Amino acid sequence: MTNPQLTRIPIAKTGMLIRKPVEHVFEAIVNPDVTAKFWSSKGSGRLETGKTVKLGEPRCLHRGHAKVRGAKQARSD
Repeated sequence: MTNPQLTRIPIAKTGMLIRKPVEHVFEAIVNPDVTAKFWSSKGSGRLETGKTVKLGEPRCLHRGHAKVRGAKQARSD
């Protein structure tokens, strides 16, 4: 193999094991006060179906709007 070449597009897969109850994880994602502790530091409101929220990370100058198409808490059976 003196000249190796890609023959297909590389694919990377990842996952994360979260050892918390479903309702805690859901709240952490939809509540900007909680989300600011580990991800996006600015959010204009909760992620709720039909709402448009502003999201941002001032340290990186990233900002944007997101229209929430659906936010439904899964049942923890």
